[in-house]
Amino acid sequence: MFLHLFVLSCMGLMAQQGSIPDTVNRLRYPNPNPEFSMGDSVDCARVMVFLFRDSTVNDIAVLRTHFTDQFLQVCYTQRMYPASRIWGYNAGNKYYRSGSVPGNRFVFAERMLSGKYSLYYCRSIPGWPGDVRLLSGDPKNPDYMNRNVIEDRSRKNRITQYHYFITPPSDSSQMILVNSRNIKTVAKDHFKDCPPAYQDAMKFHRRYRTVQNITLGLGVASYIVSFLNPGGQKVDAFNYDSPFLYVSLASLGTFVYYRIKANRKSLQPDEMKGIIHTLNQY
Repeated sequence: MFLHLFVLSCMGLMAQQGSIPDTVNRLRYPNPNPEFSMGDSVDCARVMVFLFRDSTVNDIAVLRTHFTDQFLQVCYTQRMYPASRIWGYNAGNKYYRSGSVPGNRFVFAERMLSGKYSLYYCRSIPGWPGDVRLLSGDPKNPDYMNRNVIEDRSRKNRITQYHYFITPPSDSSQMILVNSRNIKTVAKDHFKDCPPAYQDAMKFHRRYRTVQNITLGLGVASYIVSFLNPGGQKVDAFNYDSPFLYVSLASLGTFVYYRIKANRKSLQPDEMKGIIHTLNQY
C-alpha cells in the first residue's frame, strides 16, 4: 500500500510563539496541505493555544479533525499543535480541551458546561486509518507519527455519536471519558450522591451485554456444529436432523430478543448536559 508522508514542524517549535503575518485581518489562507481536505483555501481563526495549563501562545490556525491525533495547523507555516501534546485552545468565545478516546486517538473537545463538574464533547468520527502519515520534523520528537482517518460514510444516516468528558472537582486537570460503555461506572464513581443525575445516567447504560454475548456466541457455535456430521464432513446448511441447529436457533432468537429489549439509546449532547447540570445544582 502506498503511503503519503508529510513532514511537519511540531513539538519543539510549539514552545515559541509564531511570527504572525501582518495581514492578521485576513482569515482565509491558501490551504497549506490541500491533500488533507478539499479546496485550495481554508478558513482560519485566531486562536490562543494552551501549550500547558498556564502557558499560551497566539496564532492563526485551522482544526484538522480527521486524524488519529487531531491538530491545529498554522495557516502560514508547516507548524502544528497536536491534541496529544497540548492542553487545549481558545477560538473566539469557545474553549477546547484535549483528551484521548478509544482506538489510541486524541481529540479536541468543546466545553459546553462549566461548574463543579465541567462538561466537554466532540463528535465521534467512525472510520479507519488511511494512507497519509504525518511525521515530525522536530529532532526532539523524531518518533511522532499521525495518521489520517477515512470516515465510514455508511454510517452517515445513523444517529451521530459523541465523545463526552467531565472534569471532577477534585482534579480539574483530569478529562474523564464518558460513553454508553462506561457510564455505569462513571455514575457510580461520581453521580451516586445525586440520585436524579444517577438515575438519568443509568438510562443510557448498555443493558444485557453479558447475556447478548453468551447467546450470540452459543448460537454461532451451535450452528457451525449442526452442519458437520460426526466424521467432520459438511452437510446441508440447515441440518434439521441435528439438535444443535435448534440450539442455535433458540440462542440467536434469545440474542435478538435481548438486543431489542436493551433499547440502546444514543446519548445526545442535550441529554448529557442535563445530567451534569442536575449534578452541579444538587
